[in-house]
Amino acid sequence: MVEADALARAVRRAVPCSGPHGSVTLQVDDGELRVRGSDPRAGGSEESVKATIDGNRVTKTFQAHYLADALKAFSGRRVELRIQDGLRSTVLTSQAGEDGVELTYLVVPLRTTV
Repeated sequence: MVEADALARAVRRAVPCSGPHGSVTLQVDDGELRVRGSDPRAGGSEESVKATIDGNRVTKTFQAHYLADALKAFSGRRVELRIQDGLRSTVLTSQAGEDGVELTYLVVPLRTTV
């Protein structure tokens, strides 16, 4: 679980360094999500956002504007990210807010070369 607004701000700050494909990388670590942007011309950025981690430590790359759009829907909420293996969608969910609405959003990671 992570504060959606804090993660969205980190993603927005990584965009100027997101390279020609506009991609940002999320790395799940102990007690935090690391948000990275990297571009040979613009340089790189890395920022940590506090999170409650349950499960494997994984790294996935996403189209920055798709991830930012998904996080807008969760503004003011805590969001759970279920990052799955391979190219399977990452599922963002939150409990019902004051409006009584539960949210679910899917974001597909980018295929990366090793």
